Amino acid sequence: MAVRRVIVVRFGSVGDIVLAGGAVAALREAWPDARVCFVTRAAFVDVAASLPGVDEVMAPGPAEGLRAFAARLAAGGLAGILDLHTSLRSWLLRFWLPRVPTGVWRRRSRWGDLLVRLTLRRMHSAMSVASRYHAAVEALVGGTVPKGRLGLKVGTPALAAIEALLDRHGVPRGARRVVLVPGANWATKRWPAERFATLARRCLAEGVVPVVVGGPGEGALTAAVVSGAPGAIDLGEVVSLAELPALLVGSSAVVAHDSGPMHMARALRVPTLAVFGSTDPAPFDFTGHAVHAAPPPCAPCHPYGRARCPKGHMRCLLALPAEPAEPVLTALLGARRPDAPEG
Repeated sequence: MAVRRVIVVRFGSVGDIVLAGGAVAALREAWPDARVCFVTRAAFVDVAASLPGVDEVMAPGPAEGLRAFAARLAAGGLAGILDLHTSLRSWLLRFWLPRVPTGVWRRRSRWGDLLVRLTLRRMHSAMSVASRYHAAVEALVGGTVPKGRLGLKVGTPALAAIEALLDRHGVPRGARRVVLVPGANWATKRWPAERFATLARRCLAEGVVPVVVGGPGEGALTAAVVSGAPGAIDLGEVVSLAELPALLVGSSAVVAHDSGPMHMARALRVPTLAVFGSTDPAPFDFTGHAVHAAPPPCAPCHPYGRARCPKGHMRCLLALPAEPAEPVLTALLGARRPDAPEG
């Protein structure tokens, strides 16, 4: 029997690619002989390659048109398409590909999202992201399959690189550590740095090393957290996306916003304290983890986050204190590793 070659399309972002891991696992359960090719942007190749069940990753070249990229994808033969992005770009890619069985992720209602934006009413999620992804898998395979669970592969080179990095920063081998990730792409997801510093001081009081990490351009943010918690380790912008899972997996807990690192931590079964502001925690499984949120009447107000608060007050985050989260974080430090979630 010929090997099924299936492409899974999710151009970004980090968190969405990690969440696609459950769909990949379900697809492999349904078609164990499949060769899974994950299609994403060049910036996220390392993240997609870390998903268990992914055999190859392809991304358009810097000057490669979508039609040429589709021809390159089709050259290896194609038995199915799982579109987990559902954008104009992914539709055009499917248009240029051969007509094969296809499963398409059904997003939230665009009309419902528009009403939330225009009326500033609270947003409610009727179905989890994992359930929507899984429905696309079942549409592709033409039947019912068990839901897959999230996971990430962590390579030996990345583990060695993180161990060497922690050595250089004076973190003792075997010391318990908590990773704090104060950054996020959208302003309405970012909790103030001093609140992260409060949690870092709690870690120090518990004898746990707080390690603060950021993405490109977030060095000043991580430095602000560390300045409020002397003794915390500032890894600034030095940990790559390929290395981040290796840093997270050896940690006792993670504190992050609704972001890629938060989803990575859950996929790696690291107890996670997730801080939510303008977005909704309901679409995700936090069994064995904790959510820190106290939304005002206007939140959640957006599925992904905004550049600014539409009401101008950012109450969802600015009025969210750190002190109630301190005992929650302490409890997570003593908790067993949770099961891998479905999404």
